[in-house]
Formats: sequence, C-alpha cells, structure tokens
Amino acid sequence: MTTQIQDALARTVRLATDTDIDAIARLSESTTAAVRKLQSGGDFLVLDGPGDGLAGSIYLAIEESRARIGMLAVAPEFSDSPLADRLVAVAELMCEASGCEEVVHQ
Repeated sequence: MTTQIQDALARTVRLATDTDIDAIARLSESTTAAVRKLQSGGDFLVLDGPGDGLAGSIYLAIEESRARIGMLAVAPEFSDSPLADRLVAVAELMCEASGCEEVVHQ
C-alpha cells in the first residue's frame, strides 16, 4: 500500500459542505446542479485527498426508517485502494445508528 493511500485512509470521513460541491461534481462526473439537487434531500460524505482535492465521496439520504446510498466516487489514484469500502461502511454505520430498517444501495 502506497504512502498516499495510507495517508488517505488515516483521514476522517466527514459531511460535505457547500465548498465541496464542485469537487464532488468533478469526482462523480456530474454537474454541480445535480449535486446541489441531491444535497437538498440528503448528505454527501467525503474523504479529503492530498492537496485541495477529494479522495472520495458517497451520497446518503435517510428518510425515517429507510436510507439510500449511492453516487460512490473515488479519485482515480485511489481506485485500487479500500477507500470505496470505507466510505460505504461509514454510510452503512450512519444508517444503523439512525435506526434505518431498510438500506437501498443505488
């Protein structure tokens, strides 16, 4: 495992802020408008990469006892790393902690 991947794994997964929208759009190959629309109904979890970029992101929407997880994206330099698994695991733990009875992976 490269030092860059180890450094990214050591970072904390956090909720995205408005300043992350453009980076999420680039990472997920979506438009900024599409990301903003999704963010209005849920949250993006992000993992900071080296420099100013993001290493990965995932969308999470929790509605009462049901959750949707989707739009998983990982920067190309991290495609062979366990970052995607980590983002999914954190999203699933948030669902569990929120009492979700159903989790739909989109």
